Amino acid sequence: MTDIAFHPEARLDLDEIWEFIRADSLDAADRVLAEIFSAIAAAVPFPDQGHN
Repeated sequence: MTDIAFHPEARLDLDEIWEFIRADSLDAADRVLAEIFSAIAAAVPFPDQGHN
């Protein structure tokens, strides 16, 4: 996921999401971020996906 540059505020949001979930489960926090990154990576080649 290092190929994608995140806005600093978006990066902070991702960090906060990870920290919030990590309070209950480190594995779950890692999984959620991996799923977010995977969804972003899948959308990058199709920037207009969902637009008419």
